[in-house]
Amino acid sequence: MQIIWKHFTMRFKCMNVQMRLTLTYINKCYKKYYLLFVHFSLKLSNISTRSSPKMADALMNPIDMDALVKKITTEVLVGVEKALENKIDPVLEKLSAVATHVEQVENRVTEAETRISAVEDTVSRDNADLNEVKKKLDAALEKIDDLENRSRRCNIRIIGLPEGEEGTNPVSFLRTWLPNLLNTDFKNHQVKIERAHRVPSRLPTSGERPRALMVKLHNFQDKARILQAARTASQLVYKRIRFAMIYPATLRIGLQHNGSEKFFKQPAEAESFLDGLPEPSTTTSPGTNRP
Repeated sequence: MQIIWKHFTMRFKCMNVQMRLTLTYINKCYKKYYLLFVHFSLKLSNISTRSSPKMADALMNPIDMDALVKKITTEVLVGVEKALENKIDPVLEKLSAVATHVEQVENRVTEAETRISAVEDTVSRDNADLNEVKKKLDAALEKIDDLENRSRRCNIRIIGLPEGEEGTNPVSFLRTWLPNLLNTDFKNHQVKIERAHRVPSRLPTSGERPRALMVKLHNFQDKARILQAARTASQLVYKRIRFAMIYPATLRIGLQHNGSEKFFKQPAEAESFLDGLPEPSTTTSPGTNRP
């Protein structure tokens, strides 16, 4: 809009300058014709009276001189008007086109302002709705997190149990195995378990550690008893082998080997150590045969 207005202002200034130049040209022409008129008048006044009386009367007759001046002035004005028309008409046409274009631009700007105002109102309402939805989403996420935590509050993870020890029915195995392992009394001497399964579902390859066993208990009190018993127990023994997991994932195996305990960071190291141990020797009493 500013560019169009500057263009329009420059065109108007150019037209004004052309008008001034034209008026200056008219004044110059008028002065020239006036000087010529005075010059011829002086020349005519010096003509000898011996000339033809009719010619002298015609030349010195003021009515004829006025008519001559009027005719000259009329011709000059007609020429000036034609020159002005030839120069001003294109300028006026361009100014008319510029004015039409400016009017169209103003209409478009007004329409754009109206649409922008409508969009701003819509965005304002949408922002309010979005803030409300965000609050509801945050509240819903908090509830979901609470529900997820409540659904997992009775879960325990058993690490280190060899693969396949639970058999095909891990729930039945854990009901009797956990009380015996932890030496803890439960209601009816059994742990109420909803379900149990290994994680992840992919079977471990040879040399990998056994998968963790996820147990979903029915009562939170049973979980508390299990965790408390695991904390207070000095060691956990399964099939006469003591084992424990030291962070970060250091395997400790207690064996009667020179009265010391060995620590291994990799299961392969433990297997290699066990394979290198000598087999226990068996002694026989006199008079008995070895099986």
